[in-house]
Amino acid sequence: MNTIKFVLLTVVALFVGSLVNGAIVSISGAIIPPSWWQPTRSLRAVLIIGVAFLVGGIMMVQMIPSPWWFIGVDLGLAYLPMALGGRWLAGRIFGGSARN
Repeated sequence: MNTIKFVLLTVVALFVGSLVNGAIVSISGAIIPPSWWQPTRSLRAVLIIGVAFLVGGIMMVQMIPSPWWFIGVDLGLAYLPMALGGRWLAGRIFGGSARN
């Protein structure tokens, strides 16, 4: 009986979650101005996002035990270099130069 109840509650939760997500997406245009979704390649925005993810990565390596080499590769190559690489890639895809 518990298994049936669990499966039924999971299906209901997925259905209700989908409805709520659809409602949020459908009204998001009225809440969030479309200009916020335009791609930006400014160095300041890229560094803010990269540092925010780096802080999350530092918190993650403190909570989850992992080898030292993985921590070094993760923190050194995953956050700020990838943010800067994304800036470069956006410049290649969308054209133009990103000098600000």
